[in-house]
Amino acid sequence: MKTITTDYPIFQTTRLHIKPITLDEQQRIHYQASSNTNSYQPLGGHYLIHDTQDYITTMLHQQDKLYIWGIYLRQTDTLIGSIHLSDINVIHRNAQISFLLAEDYWGQGFTTEAADCVVDFAFEHLNLHKLLAKCFIEHYPTHRVLQKLHMNIEGIAKQHFYLDGIFHDVTLYARFNDKIV
Repeated sequence: MKTITTDYPIFQTTRLHIKPITLDEQQRIHYQASSNTNSYQPLGGHYLIHDTQDYITTMLHQQDKLYIWGIYLRQTDTLIGSIHLSDINVIHRNAQISFLLAEDYWGQGFTTEAADCVVDFAFEHLNLHKLLAKCFIEHYPTHRVLQKLHMNIEGIAKQHFYLDGIFHDVTLYARFNDKIV
């Protein structure tokens, strides 16, 4: 059972385990990413299993610039989503956070719970100064999660993502590490 990521911290909350995703779980990842509602994710929906396999392969080749964890329910060890810390820049001390959650689990605070762990890791262990996030303007659930993470809007990137034949505007969010001068 090969994992996508190696030597990453594992986080545990009251309800969740945040740990590396295994390649054996690509069918579950595909199911989550192929949901119509998850098509509002910047990477777009995965319509074919091949899209998911390409995504996993890309993640494997970017391990030096990326952390990717699965979000699992503690009671059942069921994979319900993923969370990423990507585009890590150690010189400028910033990175981007993104997440994907199966629609059946929306509105229950799971994404915020998992993201809190990753934000703490980024600021306390990686010593990053700034975390960035992007979301489609029209995807209100993602806006709400980012606001709960105390991220603030930095601006709008016009026609930033091309998906399904349309250029989409995205809202840019950021949060700064208050402990770093």
